[in-house]
Amino acid sequence: FIEEEKHKKNNATEIKNIEIVTDKDNLQSSLSYKFHSSNFSEITGDYLFIPFSADEINIPKLPKDKNRENNIYFPRGYIESDTTVINLPFEYELVENPSVIYDSEYGKYSIEISRMNKNSITIIRNFELNENTYLPSTYPSLKKFFDSCLKTEKSPLAFIKI
Repeated sequence: FIEEEKHKKNNATEIKNIEIVTDKDNLQSSLSYKFHSSNFSEITGDYLFIPFSADEINIPKLPKDKNRENNIYFPRGYIESDTTVINLPFEYELVENPSVIYDSEYGKYSIEISRMNKNSITIIRNFELNENTYLPSTYPSLKKFFDSCLKTEKSPLAFIKI
């Protein structure tokens, strides 16, 4: 199933070493796999654009709601993390490092990008949703927080040919 979904989404040519580890005592699980694709990036002129990851982090998308009357309730908080290593052709370098941190009363979202060597970068993305009940008056700022996270999540990394 995982391989089929990734193939549909990103024209993946190969997914291997799939490993799922579950820690029932701490209510945690992790999924690891290696992903190789020649169709994952886009080249425009001297620029190479690559998504942060083949997986999207599960961030709530809230609809517009101008007249919110009910509380917003998140019965369980959660933390979702993703670490991606991207191997690049030697002739490309990152245009800018878009590492970000959004920290609010609703949760936290961060992206940290580091260069491992001349042609590899590591991207660590984290999203944390706080368990809580929020008043209707907080809906605009809650939506703004989620929208900022989603916008950053969907922005590709830009590299330039050197």
